[in-house]
Amino acid sequence: MGAIFDHHNLHDGYVLVFEYDEKSTFNMTIFDHSGSEVTYDFDIPEEEDNDTSHTDNPVFK
Repeated sequence: MGAIFDHHNLHDGYVLVFEYDEKSTFNMTIFDHSGSEVTYDFDIPEEEDNDTSHTDNPVFK
């Protein structure tokens, strides 16, 4: 779990909500200590757009 905290710069008091979408994947929503949703800007390279294995993501190792 420490890798997830480091990767997303999470702090004490943050709440993580996981939602299973019945396609063998989870969506994660992060709320800060005030209850506001935390959002992150990111770009998914086109060649990785359809890759759902996450084998290169250190959070899942």
